[in-house]
Amino acid sequence: IDLTGAAPDAVAYPILGYTRIDAPLLGGTLIPSPDVFSAPRLTDGSGDIAISGTWTLPPLAGLEVYVQFWVTDMSGPLGYSASNGLLVRIP
Repeated sequence: IDLTGAAPDAVAYPILGYTRIDAPLLGGTLIPSPDVFSAPRLTDGSGDIAISGTWTLPPLAGLEVYVQFWVTDMSGPLGYSASNGLLVRIP
């Protein structure tokens, strides 16, 4: 999962959820239900993050997970900016 164009050298909070809720949050829209919080990450000097790895849970055919980053950003409406939401489907 790649995040690009975020605030440079900022804390980014990946949020994962099993349903899409489109809820207002901090002047933006929270796409996933906040079911899983991952460890915060730091964007690089360009505002990018690349996350790779192996899914450690047994794959469940048809599972859908929504992913979105919330990034500390003083230029954001309430000090945060949100990425687009991403839908990941396990075939």
